[in-house]
Amino acid sequence: MALSYLSYWLLIVSAYNFIGAAFLACKPESLEHLFVGSANILINDGMTVPILRRVIVWWTLTFAVLRTLTAFSLHHRALYLSTLWSFLVWLGWSCSEAFYFQTVPPYTLSFGMGMGTISTIWLLFYLPTMWSITANKRLKTEKLHCK
Repeated sequence: MALSYLSYWLLIVSAYNFIGAAFLACKPESLEHLFVGSANILINDGMTVPILRRVIVWWTLTFAVLRTLTAFSLHHRALYLSTLWSFLVWLGWSCSEAFYFQTVPPYTLSFGMGMGTISTIWLLFYLPTMWSITANKRLKTEKLHCK
């Protein structure tokens, strides 16, 4: 039952990612609001903003597709671990930009950081369950092939 809630949660996070990527692709000036502390550097350099915007859009779309696939097949170990790593990578990036490099004000990423933290904790909590489910499936498959 709780695993179905995890699937729904991953679909909500994916929808948020898809909407955010579409918004950023359609409204390039929204990137200037995200990187408030370094907006002058981004605006003065003619190539940085379009390249940075496209990288963030494709990165977000890739994560959204990965999370959507995982929501529909939670028992696939590689997808599950890849999704967990995608949240860890995103949290590492957002925390480093907000707190170490200070190029992004923490309040602009607070909603996404909250969603990422909840997702990471939830995925880590069910990691042993996923391990036992996939191990049991593998044992059953091996027993069928041995007969």
